[in-house]
Amino acid sequence: MSVFTRIIEAMLNIEQLRESFARVYEGPDNLQHECDMIKEAEQLNIPLDTYRRLYVFKTDEPVAPYPKTDSWKKIASVWTKWFMYLPLKNKIFLLRKGIFWLLQKGILLSAVFAIGHYIWTIPERHKQALEQKKQAHYQAWLVINSAQQNQTASGGRKEALEDLRKDDISLEGVNASGLSASNRTYLRFIQLQGANLQYAKLQYTDLTGANFQNTYFFKANFQGSRMPGANFSKADLTNANLTKTDIGLLSKYGNKNLTSANFQNADLQDANLQDADLQGANLQDADLNRTDLRGSKNITTEQVKSAKNWQQAYYSPEFRKQLGLP
Repeated sequence: MSVFTRIIEAMLNIEQLRESFARVYEGPDNLQHECDMIKEAEQLNIPLDTYRRLYVFKTDEPVAPYPKTDSWKKIASVWTKWFMYLPLKNKIFLLRKGIFWLLQKGILLSAVFAIGHYIWTIPERHKQALEQKKQAHYQAWLVINSAQQNQTASGGRKEALEDLRKDDISLEGVNASGLSASNRTYLRFIQLQGANLQYAKLQYTDLTGANFQNTYFFKANFQGSRMPGANFSKADLTNANLTKTDIGLLSKYGNKNLTSANFQNADLQDANLQDADLQGANLQDADLNRTDLRGSKNITTEQVKSAKNWQQAYYSPEFRKQLGLP
């Protein structure tokens, strides 16, 4: 069979010829391009020179040379822009070549299997994570409830309480109280902001520098506790028992922040709030009998007079005059 006859037969199946052209590599690797040309010419049984001449007349636009960048940080943006501006046929060609190469290497199948396995095992992994969380919470409560009240250290309670708070577990009714003023539970600098501690038992506890911002303390019991430098900003202490607590003094632990705290109906008898910042604090119906408010900052006469027994509280001489007290 003559060369011309073979060419005519190939031309009769023009689509087959176009598909052959599409399989030829068009990147900057000339060796790969030449190998593909030889391979495709042999498969169509066409002389290489003839195949090259026919290839020149293919309708597909050549793929633009691969872009080069001066920094690896620009690779993603430069290559994305290069691909987006390619003609549609060239995009299809590159995608088809890429998928074919991945299939050859077994990478695509492995990736599909890995993704499928990951999706399939999501419920099981979620279940395991929940079980691990449950066990961690159980251990935390075990530490809190089994810690001896007569020990001076926190007994792991501080870390256990913080871990439960981080997982948004309610701490309602938790008991971390000490035995007496000389035998306290030490929870210094504990971070319980935003926690639910209503009905909590925290008598005779050392809460120096604690963070209770936005914490809910409805009917919590702090009787006799030391809390210098504690942050009660925006905390809800409605009906809480704060008798004989010490929140003031010891400025080295930072500001005594009680701004916007809610002390409505709270029992503040014999409490020390010296130098505390009470800006915006709600003292309505709070019991201020013998409460020490000397040096308190940003406190107004309206705040004080909304409380009970405010006349029996201790104030600085200047503020006493503003209140009309002798």
